[in-house]
Amino acid sequence: AGELRVGALATTRRLGPPDAMQREKRFLDLLARVEACELTGTRLVLRDRDGAGALVLEARLRRD
Repeated sequence: AGELRVGALATTRRLGPPDAMQREKRFLDLLARVEACELTGTRLVLRDRDGAGALVLEARLRRD
């Protein structure tokens, strides 16, 4: 597994629907706790210091 440090993040100050704003807050909170990463194929797993899978991101191939 690799190591990852996330610094200060910037977002727009534009408000959206409350549910979208809550999802954004949860995402940013989780991202702030990430300390390690693992890339396997199209899947990126970002883990917190306890080793739990904090975020799992998967690329989807677009076919236009």
